[in-house]
Amino acid sequence: MGTMTPTFRDFINGLVSVSPQTPLPVTNSLFQIQLGNVDGFQLLNIAGEKHNVDTQWQDVSEVDGVQELPTEGNPEEWEALSTSPEDSIGGSGTSSILIPRLGDGWTELDPVVASVNGTSPTIIPGGAINFRALQGIVLNPDGGSNVGDIIIRVAGGGPERLRIKAFEGASKSSLFSVPVGKTAFAQFIIAASGKNQDTNLRSWAQTDGGPVITGGTIPDYQGNIAWPVIAPFTLPQKTDLRLQVRSTNESTEESPIEVTTFFDFLIVDNNKIASPVNSMRNGF
Repeated sequence: MGTMTPTFRDFINGLVSVSPQTPLPVTNSLFQIQLGNVDGFQLLNIAGEKHNVDTQWQDVSEVDGVQELPTEGNPEEWEALSTSPEDSIGGSGTSSILIPRLGDGWTELDPVVASVNGTSPTIIPGGAINFRALQGIVLNPDGGSNVGDIIIRVAGGGPERLRIKAFEGASKSSLFSVPVGKTAFAQFIIAASGKNQDTNLRSWAQTDGGPVITGGTIPDYQGNIAWPVIAPFTLPQKTDLRLQVRSTNESTEESPIEVTTFFDFLIVDNNKIASPVNSMRNGF
């Protein structure tokens, strides 16, 4: 019988078993990790969407264009607002959102709850401590969702960091940052576009403010692409990753070009890894 190709589950079992801090392999480790039963390990799915794709490279995100992220030592103060007055106390939408985020130096911060007061900007609590916005999630104890687009941006009308599209309840952005003290391993990547639509995708990555590395261009025409990763590519701490997209055609109001992407990551505390890496490996 021939040798079977190792799976991502085999990789995780091996990673857990060889770690000096985790002496025994874990049975059904993917399931156990998702249940929170394996200390220092986390599974994470990152969903991204881009509406109105055009001929220039842009992030797979509901924020337009390509985001210029703050550099280390320059954390930001943020504000939140909606495109609808109904997203406010007493309105038919939401009046608060939850934002998981990182602080300066890619440090983990507690998620922050921010108020939304319709179209009037509201300062997000905590001051200038924000470095990376990981997601925005609508909080609505009465059910329902956000009536307008919820915008998280730099205070004073600065650049957008996240956008929650109307009635969607959560932001969808392919931008992902690896916190300090952790390593990320990509498990699975999926991209899909609509009928009679062509898109080209690539990865964009930067570690600790170093050189930007872009992956090869992958074409996708009216279908979906799935990359089951056999040798998981590795993102060390302080790495910012995003998927970018462009098309050979311009989107129009009547025929918008759209793409949806999903990343599956295993996030591991560095003290659980026998030999943590300092640079990207097995990139695409």
